[in-house]
Amino acid sequence: MSALLMVALLATSAPCIDAYGVTVGAEVPCSGVLLPPSEATHAIRCLNIDLPTTEEDLRLCDGKRRVDRSAHIARVEALVARVEEADMALAAMAKCPECERAWWDSPGMGFGAGVMATVAVVVTVVLGTR
Repeated sequence: MSALLMVALLATSAPCIDAYGVTVGAEVPCSGVLLPPSEATHAIRCLNIDLPTTEEDLRLCDGKRRVDRSAHIARVEALVARVEEADMALAAMAKCPECERAWWDSPGMGFGAGVMATVAVVVTVVLGTR
């Protein structure tokens, strides 16, 4: 803005009520904000807000919500089924704790392996110090 235009804006007292074109350097009869038409058009376009107000947009949003809800319900049902299967497997294992165990996983085998390892370490230490 030029200094002359600012002085002209400050010198006028009554605010502008109607919009009209003013040439550069002309005296304005009122005070207010003066914008070029391109900037005013851009500012008006920025005020537009897109809202899903049409029936078709609302139907589309409702359909998407129903699809998302049914997919969520299917996921929850699948997880519940997996939990039930795991509960049944745990119950079956609790009824027969020895039937699922392999021969090397028995408590006697663990004790025997521990004794053998201890004897091997003692023999190695005793024979190694001679």
